[in-house]
Amino acid sequence: ERYVNVNILPQLFFSQKLVAKMLQRKNRSAIVNLSSQVALLDGMQYLSLYGATKAFNNLLSLSLSREFRSKIDCLSLCPGSVATPLARQYDISESAGLNPATLASNALNALGHDKQTYGSLRFSFETPIINAFAAFPPTSWIQDFVISQVKDKLKRKRQ
Repeated sequence: ERYVNVNILPQLFFSQKLVAKMLQRKNRSAIVNLSSQVALLDGMQYLSLYGATKAFNNLLSLSLSREFRSKIDCLSLCPGSVATPLARQYDISESAGLNPATLASNALNALGHDKQTYGSLRFSFETPIINAFAAFPPTSWIQDFVISQVKDKLKRKRQ
């Protein structure tokens, strides 16, 4: 329920409220919806609900882009890890995540040209590689190992 309340309902609400007003404007308007790289993966263990809600965000954005293409530029932003306070909470280093200002700048540069962007060339290369490795059974032990490391770090932080 939390994932739906945080990741889906706000985009539905604002899309419904703002699109009608945007269509009445003389000039073009723009919408940037935040999705995630996880939405474009072929499934990720332990992230199924999050990935499903972000896939919804991506599809909503692509659909709005087609439906209102004559008046509204709509972009689905699907980044990987971004260096935010939340990422730092999970010990994801600044170097592992993309700088938020860089991501925003890249998204604005894509607006009006693309319907979907990773926000970074690095993320655009990562996704097909992750999907390719996910096709092989041994990746489940890799995912299990990574997840166990994250759980251990969280456990140590709580102590």
